[in-house]
Amino acid sequence: MRLIFFICFILSYSIGVCSLTDSTESGEDVINKKPRLNHASFYVATDFLSLMNSVISKEVIVPSVTGEVCFNHTLGLLLNTTVSKEVSRYYNRTWYLVCPEIRWYKLNEDCSAMHLGIYCSLKKASISIDHRDTTASVFKYKESFFETGVSGGYKVLLKDHWVVNPAAYAGISNRVDVQVLDAVRTVNFYTKAEFVVRVVLLVGYRF
Repeated sequence: MRLIFFICFILSYSIGVCSLTDSTESGEDVINKKPRLNHASFYVATDFLSLMNSVISKEVIVPSVTGEVCFNHTLGLLLNTTVSKEVSRYYNRTWYLVCPEIRWYKLNEDCSAMHLGIYCSLKKASISIDHRDTTASVFKYKESFFETGVSGGYKVLLKDHWVVNPAAYAGISNRVDVQVLDAVRTVNFYTKAEFVVRVVLLVGYRF
């Protein structure tokens, strides 16, 4: 009789535990209302501020693209890419930037969240100057910059899909390579590190 009672107790306890647990969440996660460990969201966005700046300055418009994979609503892996071209009478500059970033989110009830992160970026540019009246002018050269720093901001999720994400980046940038292609005077290229602050307004979509 005791054995039958014991078996019934084990079965009822197991059914109760299973009712709190599915194939993707543990009972403890459900009780604590934590997001599923295997949940992933995908985002694509562009920087609205740089887009408007290109329009105002009449540069060649090439929208920046940011892709993000967000795990468990708390960890984000991003890749920011930007291409730009500046053209004037004496100056022609084309550059591109690749910037991986890791973010940690503090989630609220509607999946909007504050975030902090770290990033590094590599920027390469090709410059052509045709203004021979200036002293110490270089006509064609290429340069590369490496930057690393911290980021922070707030991601707002609208209607479960649309994203508005103001963010700021602060880091140290340094020129790491210069290739002079055509020069008539010697130019002193400084390699001193610079403190850089950038503000972006990412607007995008969550799949």
